[in-house]
Amino acid sequence: KTLTVSRPAGVVAGDVMVATVSADGVPTLTAPSGWTAVRSDVRGTVLTTWTYYHVAGSAEPTSTTWTLGTATSAVIGVTGITGVDRTAPVLTSAGRNAAWASTITAPAVSPSVAGALVLGTFSTVSRASFTPPTGAREDVDVTVPTGTTPVSLSTADKVRVSTGLTGTWSATASSAERYTAQTVALRPKA
Repeated sequence: KTLTVSRPAGVVAGDVMVATVSADGVPTLTAPSGWTAVRSDVRGTVLTTWTYYHVAGSAEPTSTTWTLGTATSAVIGVTGITGVDRTAPVLTSAGRNAAWASTITAPAVSPSVAGALVLGTFSTVSRASFTPPTGAREDVDVTVPTGTTPVSLSTADKVRVSTGLTGTWSATASSAERYTAQTVALRPKA
């Protein structure tokens, strides 16, 4: 199975793009050349979520194609972010999974730099829409429109003014199901 996604509007050379892929089951994922894995999280045998980043170059393609093995349903969202360090963008990340909840809680992280951009990913094996965490800006809200196995994904971000533990944060899905959630803190540009 392949997923093709367009480059986010307004992305210019030096911006950091963050891609999140969620798929039913536990398939393999092959990312396009130049994308770096941040983390993957699995809920049993029903859901896998991966997050990758890529620093945009001067001749960035208009779309990228991601290849999954054995998945029947999958979604992808890509966010373009300005003001992030392009040499070492990821400060820290954490993930979790749980069963049968509509409140999808991403774990706390502890960014060591003030002004970090904190990105949350929220995925479920249902056809759901999401309400983002309080105080966060929703970047992505997608679901598989048809097929036997539904998968939905939301990402949201907020700037962390201080250093130290962020605390957990939650998105609300329109239906309860098994889920994965991730928090990624990105280093601000110096």
